[in-house]
Amino acid sequence: MKSSAFRLMAVLGMLLMGVACTPINGNSLLTNQKDDPSTYEVNKTPKSEELYLKVYNPTVNTTAAMSKAEVSGECYVSTYPKHEIVALENGSQLEILDLNTATDVNSNVATCKNGKFNLAIKTSNLAAGVHSVRFVLQAYDADNVVVTNDVQGASAITLTK
Repeated sequence: MKSSAFRLMAVLGMLLMGVACTPINGNSLLTNQKDDPSTYEVNKTPKSEELYLKVYNPTVNTTAAMSKAEVSGECYVSTYPKHEIVALENGSQLEILDLNTATDVNSNVATCKNGKFNLAIKTSNLAAGVHSVRFVLQAYDADNVVVTNDVQGASAITLTK
């Protein structure tokens, strides 16, 4: 009984192998032919609709003794050759420090690095009270023209000092 079942399984296995090794008729996605008409080209054109910036915490509270308020979040700059993140209050640019860089440079701009940003707002020059701060991701095209996306390339926080 065992030997006949074994023989039956062996015969079925050989039949299935024969079917599996049969060439595929029609169009296959796998090909080694040099005359394959399909070409795949990556489009590296920067797109303003891909600019993205979002803060993790929309409310930041500081004490009188604190001279900086840290803000971090996610960002994406598409394929633009250059970009910067600026902090604005009522249209005026605030003093910020990019915490992603290794140096303590006062450039008043931050950058997106590996899909994240981390910056500090200098609060020593701000009056006590509630401040509405807007962060804008500004990309620069090949002609050095500023490109923004107000829908998803900007984010705001409420800063209380």
